[in-house]
Amino acid sequence: ESTLEPDHPSIAGTRSNLADVLRKEGSLDRAKELFERALQSYEAKLGKDHPDLSYPLQGLSSIAFEQRRFDDAVALAERALQLRQASGVGSNLVAEVRFELAKARWEQDLDRGQAVAQAQRALEEYREHGQAHADEMATIETWLSEHPREP
Repeated sequence: ESTLEPDHPSIAGTRSNLADVLRKEGSLDRAKELFERALQSYEAKLGKDHPDLSYPLQGLSSIAFEQRRFDDAVALAERALQLRQASGVGSNLVAEVRFELAKARWEQDLDRGQAVAQAQRALEEYREHGQAHADEMATIETWLSEHPREP
């Protein structure tokens, strides 16, 4: 931070990466704080429509999901998905956030058919990359088998 500046995009990226590790370790409050700081830095330096914002947004969505705040998880994932789709990033990155959105929509229990459709689309997007994302595809296939469109 002293070499660059506290809101530099490189610092924001590092914060987002560290937050992701903390989230995976279960330190949700600390991860949320770092994701929020990364998001603020990206917005300040890159604007509200830059695709890099999608990373802390996805992280915040995951935390909201884990905390059972499904409305927040959906809103954050939708924004992240919109940014990734608009930027033209690889379909695997779109699929990653799309599946987060599918899971949150399912738990939101408003339109489970839409949740399943999002998961199926994420699976198709991963398939575009062949076996490079075999683990992700297997996870989605398992989720789909456990979450039928029609109960």
